[in-house]
Amino acid sequence: MGGSPTIAGHRIRVADIVGQFRLYGNVEGVHEAYPHLTMAQINVALDFYEKNKDEVDQYMREEEALASEFRGRQSFT
Repeated sequence: MGGSPTIAGHRIRVADIVGQFRLYGNVEGVHEAYPHLTMAQINVALDFYEKNKDEVDQYMREEEALASEFRGRQSFT
């Protein structure tokens, strides 16, 4: 896939949409989180995810691993 796919014309990633969908459990909740996106844009992102689930999930796992590694390296002195 090479990188993280985004919503056309925006910097919002499909992974962000998927994360919000998992959090809210519905498209309306995603729309509340990203009110500047149309419902059609959200549905296209979710459709892309369904068609590329393995690749997007892998990207999300790698991103979370990097974030966890970064958090582990921070020192609070």
